[in-house]
This record gives sequence, C-alpha cells and structure tokens, in this order.
Amino acid sequence: MPRAEEQSSQVAPQHPAEMAAVPPKIQRFKEAMRLVYGNFDSPPSPYLRAMASASSSTSLSSLAGVGGGMAHKATPSSSSSFSAAAAATLKPETAATGGKGAASSAAPTTTTSAMQKKKRRDTLTPPPSPLLTVGGIPQWAESWTPPSHPGAGGHRGRYLWTDAFGLVNMLTLWKESGNGTYLVLAKRLARRVHEVLGREREPRGAGEEEEEGGGGGGGGEKRYNRLPGATDEEPLKGGLRIGKEDSRGADGDGMYLHYITLWAFALTQLGLASREGEWVTLAAKLLKSVHRAFVREEHVGRKRTLRIVWKVSSDMEHVLVDRMGHLDAVTGLGVVRFISAAAEKLGVDLGKDEHGVGLEREEKDYAEVVEMREKVMGEGEGGNGGAGGAKVSPSRDMLDLGMGLWVAMLPGLRDQESWAGEFVEDSVTMAKTVMRKEGGVLAQKEGGRLAFREFGAVMGLKCCLCDGGYEEKEGMGAGKGVSANAIEADRKYLLGRGDDVLKFWEDFMARSEDEEFEPIALVMYAAALVPGAFRPDYFDSN
Repeated sequence: MPRAEEQSSQVAPQHPAEMAAVPPKIQRFKEAMRLVYGNFDSPPSPYLRAMASASSSTSLSSLAGVGGGMAHKATPSSSSSFSAAAAATLKPETAATGGKGAASSAAPTTTTSAMQKKKRRDTLTPPPSPLLTVGGIPQWAESWTPPSHPGAGGHRGRYLWTDAFGLVNMLTLWKESGNGTYLVLAKRLARRVHEVLGREREPRGAGEEEEEGGGGGGGGEKRYNRLPGATDEEPLKGGLRIGKEDSRGADGDGMYLHYITLWAFALTQLGLASREGEWVTLAAKLLKSVHRAFVREEHVGRKRTLRIVWKVSSDMEHVLVDRMGHLDAVTGLGVVRFISAAAEKLGVDLGKDEHGVGLEREEKDYAEVVEMREKVMGEGEGGNGGAGGAKVSPSRDMLDLGMGLWVAMLPGLRDQESWAGEFVEDSVTMAKTVMRKEGGVLAQKEGGRLAFREFGAVMGLKCCLCDGGYEEKEGMGAGKGVSANAIEADRKYLLGRGDDVLKFWEDFMARSEDEEFEPIALVMYAAALVPGAFRPDYFDSN
C-alpha cells in the first residue's frame, strides 16, 4: 500500500497561498468541507486549537426534518456546525471573503476580546508558509488525522457514506486546485476510515492478547481488533461498518451494501487520481469480501435464485434487514465494472482464479439480479423503490433519484445495459415532475424537506446533464429522437432548479439562528456544487 508521504508523478503541488483567485463556487465547496474535516487544508494554529477547546461544549443538533437526516446525534463540536455565521461564508456574494478562520466561524461567542481580535487577524493575514517536504507537500499534511468529534458524524467520528463523499470531494479539490496536498489528505482519510470502520466497535480488554491484524489507531489510542476475517495484509476482508452511533437496535450499526459500493467507487477514483493501483485492488477486495454476505443464493426445489439483502451485522453473520434496496443491484453492477475498467487502465492484474480478486463472479451475480428485477420489484423494497414492474425505474425520492442518475452514467451501465437509456430518460422526466415550482417537493417549506436528499438529486442531475452523456448515448436524449431544443430546455430548467435547491438551503442557514447542518448534508452540499470526481471520466485526462 502506498504511504501517504509518497507523491505520484501526476501531482502538480501548489501551496494554497499561491492560488490567486479561488472561484466562489470552489470557495463555498471548501468551506463546507472544512466544517466537517476541520481546517484540513492549512496547518493548525495554536489559536484554532484554543478555540476548539473553548467551544467543546457546543452540540451539533440533529435535524430530523430540516437539513440533517441521520438518525443519531452527533458528538459535540463547533467546528462541524453549519450555523448562520458559517452559512454566510457559503453565500455566493460572501464566499470570496471566506478565509482561514472560516472553519471556526460557528463557535459560540464565549471567547475573550483578545481571542476575537486574533480571529480577525487570522482571517485577514495569510498563515506563514509551512515547512515543505520533497515534492512541495506541507509537512503537517503527512501526519493529518481526520477529526473524530464529530468528524463525519458517526461512531468514533467516522460514517462510511459521509466519508465516501468526503473522499471524492477531496479528489475534486485536488484536481480543481492543482494542490497536491489534497491528494495526500485523501489518502489519509481513506486509511483512517479503514482503521476505524474496519475494526470492532469496542476496544480490546486490558488483558487480551493481540490477534493477527494488530491494534489500530496509533500511539496513545485504545486498541481495537479488526473485524472477523481481516488481517494487516487484508484489512478490508472483514468489510466496513456503517459507523452508526448505536451498536444495536433498529438503527444500530452493521453494514449496508450501498455504503460499501460507494466507498469502493471512492477508492477506485483515488487510485485513478494517484495512478496507484493498490487502491483499486483494495476496492476489488472489499466488494469480493462482502459479496456472499449480501448476495444470497437460494434454492426452491430445483430452481436457484439470487437475492440481495439490505443490511447485515458487523461480523457479516446475520441478516438485519431482509429487503432488497432499490438501487443495490445496479450500483453493484456499475461499480464492479468501473473497478475492473480502472484496473485495466492502470495495468493492475486482479487475477481470475481462486487466489485473485477479479470480480467476474460478482459482476455475473449482480447482472443476474438486475435481470430478475421484474420478479422481485413487487415485494419488500428497501428505501424508496421505484414504481411498476420495470427492471429499474426512477424514484420520486430525491436522493434515490439523484443516485440513480449518477450510477446510470457509469460506463459499465451507460454503455453496456440496454435499459440504461430509458432509465435516464424516465429519471429526467421524473425530476421535472418532483422539482416543479408549483406543487413539487421543492415547493414545500423546510420542515418537510431533507437537505442531504435534495443535494443528492442535484449532484446526480449534474453528472447526467453536464458531461454530454445525455445527448450522446443511444436511447437517451438525442439518441432517442428528442430534439436538441428540448434537450437544452430540460437541461436549463433542471440545472436552474438545482441552483434553486442550493440557494434555498443557503438562505435558510443564513437566516437561522439555531439550526445546523449535519456532516452528511455538508459533504453532499459540496458535491452538489461541484460533482467533480463523482463523474466517472473525471481523471481520464489525468
């Protein structure tokens, strides 16, 4: 596995202070990421550490119906709060003024006047240039650890869905800025997720002997066993936990297939960005390791069938939710093919025998489940399943709609599956319905809306409508006989409605004194602003 300190020949490092004019959209993107990962793109100062200590009693509220959407409460920390003050830095008209102090702008006003003056100076004065290592990467970046309180908002600060978005967003920042530091930080985040969510929840007992796989986390931390089946050589062989705060119960910890496939996509993009095939191999190993826990083979008489379950226990021994997610099969199929294509691009041999990590079996199984869609759609859908009896159909749920559009644009689906064109076309039609100005979801007040789900819809629409795929693919857009004027009208309308979504939540947080976004909403807000590395071909010219 490549070390964080090792720099790819593809990196063109650039110190943040050397970046002259940051586009307002990227500035807002960075501010949202800072509220989750702290002042992650500049060296920590003693002042910021003092501010974090002084404000440690501030709680991040759980917005059950407004902007949040995660069932658990986050751990206290002001640095991850999207308060009115922080939200102001995300407004287009004020984004350019967001500076080094923006990450702590949500802190309560309990500091001394001297500290407040220091904050103003920090905001106006660029930080001193840190020591640089070979390749121009700041020394502090090589030892950066993603914050745990609340971090991504989950158990020990990590939540797999949130961190998957965070990792992809860091890769976007790397390419958009040309600053190699972000690539180092992305690798550090990936390793930390594996160290926390690839291990058991409870620390090892004081007298317990260390098993193969060792302790985790580094010096001074409690030591945790790896999940069953995982070792130092195979850290993801035991899968990755969700990161729920609670260990048991209806909303307790375990594993979700759609979280794991999203993380595998993020690892693959990390491999393509860095040109380091080890990350792609890890993604393949992860999906292969969890496959049999989620994709179940059943026999009714002489008939063999496959089904996918929604949630399994952290040891992968027990099914916790025996339903199939609406997009689990198609996402698995698309991501498996994406990993295989990335391995080929990087010259990585995943192998095809029992000792390799080739994904032929997994691809075959997912394809079979997709083909069986007509038979299984009618019963027990996890999430918000599509209507009707089609193999894949769009959903009225905003997040499901957006993630469906995102996954349908993966080349392994878009270019190989006959249903993909119709699915995208139907999804665009559905989006025009649910996002209409009168009577649609977006006409509701904030109390009946969930920000992170709407951000998912905006991200998916941008992946579909902004990369040319909608016009070019046979069976969708122009390939289906839709006129160029109609395509442009759809694009203009839906992208405009997406901008309305972002503005609605920016305005809401700017005028709100009490409500705060949770980390899951912040990272998805950033991706909705600039999908970047969520586009499968984003690093083709890397």
